[in-house]
Amino acid sequence: MATKKPRQDRSDITVKNIEKKHGLPAGTIRNADGRDTRGDKKLETMRKAAKTRRQQMKEIVSGYTFDHYVGAVYHFQHLPLSKAEQLALVGDAPFIVETINWTLADSGEAYHNTYFAANLDDALGLAVRLRLTLEEVAEEVVAIRPATKVEAAELNEATQYYLKLMPPAIDKLHNKKGTKRA
Repeated sequence: MATKKPRQDRSDITVKNIEKKHGLPAGTIRNADGRDTRGDKKLETMRKAAKTRRQQMKEIVSGYTFDHYVGAVYHFQHLPLSKAEQLALVGDAPFIVETINWTLADSGEAYHNTYFAANLDDALGLAVRLRLTLEEVAEEVVAIRPATKVEAAELNEATQYYLKLMPPAIDKLHNKKGTKRA
C-alpha cells in the first residue's frame, strides 16, 4: 500500500500555529535573512515572499559574485543554449601555454616560448607542470590561450614530424598498436 502524502498546511495558518502543530520549538521558522519570523505572520505571506524572491533571482541576467568553494570572484550571465554549447567547444581545440624565459635578461633579451597542448585540460595540466618544474629556472608561465588556426596547423605538422622520429616501440604505443604474439 502506498504511503499517503501529508496534507499541505492552510495558507491562513500563522507561524506560531505551524510550529505548534508540527511540534517544532518556537523560533524554528526563520526569515530568508536568518532572523526569527513573527509568530502572527501567515503562511500565505511567507509563500508570497518566497515566490517574489524566486522571481527576482530569475530576473538577474548577469552580475558578479564570490564563490567561497574556489575562493574567487566571477562574472555570470545567462546565455542561449546554442551560444553556451559553442563556447564549450573551444575547450576541445588546441591551446597554447606561453612562457617567458629570463635567462638572457642581463643582455637585454628574453625568450618567449609557446608550448602546445591538445585541449584546455592538457593546457592547464601543462601550465601547472611548467610552474612547478621551472621555478628553479628563470622561466614563468604568462598565458594560456586557444591556438590560432595557423598555430594549430603548425602543431599538427610538428607532431607528425616528431612521430616519424620516434622509435618504433613508442610509435606503436602512440598509434595503439599492440605487438604481434607468436
